Amino acid sequence: MKCAQHPQADAAAICIHCGAGVCGDCIQRTASRRVVCSQACAQGLAEAESTLAMIRRKTQGGHRLTGYFCVGAALALGVFAALAGADGQWGIVLLQSALGLGLGLSGYFYLRLANNHHEAD
Repeated sequence: MKCAQHPQADAAAICIHCGAGVCGDCIQRTASRRVVCSQACAQGLAEAESTLAMIRRKTQGGHRLTGYFCVGAALALGVFAALAGADGQWGIVLLQSALGLGLGLSGYFYLRLANNHHEAD
């Protein structure tokens, strides 16, 4: 592959944004230390990285909200199971306990997933 700006020179790298070949004289690095061929590509890459960071934050928030909802629903099912047990409805107690356990575990794993997203940033 040849450099996009200097067709006689071999490419030493490839622009991460547009895929153009870049020779040693043309290599530019972004703040994230990625190779780009021009300021336009650097700006485009910065915008893409900013968008990805926003998507990560929103995904993390969604996971956290889902986790808290599942844990809350599990607690509510536990209360309803206790009330049903007081009335002697053991079939309902078993069903609500199983559902509560499943929701509680799901909530736990969603909250762990949200924390893993936070640690990755």
